[in-house]
Amino acid sequence: MRRNTTSRPGRGWTRSRQDWQAYLRWFRRVTDIPVQNDADVAAIRPEGAALRLILATPTGRVERFARKPVLATGIDGSRRWEIPGFISRPIPPDRFAHTVQDIDFGRLAGRRIGVLGAGASAFDNGATALEVSAGSVGLCLCRRDLPRINPYSAHQSL
Repeated sequence: MRRNTTSRPGRGWTRSRQDWQAYLRWFRRVTDIPVQNDADVAAIRPEGAALRLILATPTGRVERFARKPVLATGIDGSRRWEIPGFISRPIPPDRFAHTVQDIDFGRLAGRRIGVLGAGASAFDNGATALEVSAGSVGLCLCRRDLPRINPYSAHQSL
């Protein structure tokens, strides 16, 4: 079984999540920027030239003010990967997969495959399906232009 290892942090990448976390800790220490972990943004309200952020933390509500808050939620920021209901309800689960799942690409040999999306994972999985003899792969996307850079590897070219 050929596994999907190119599109997920920590699986097949040259840098681990631990390396990334070590870098973030170093960046915090060097720049001395204020960072609030373990907080849910309950509200953001205009307050003159700034924004009032109301945060729900384990110790209660906290207010912060910022001109430009950064909500660094990461790729898992929505707290879950989701397959839209228009796919998951009518189609049997053995007929689709999300890029975060292990995909048995061998099952796709000789079949017509549809890929929803135009990100790096969509292209990676479409190419992998063709490499294992999928009959054809069609990419379905709602973008005017195709992405020209992988945001997760762009830092490597700097």
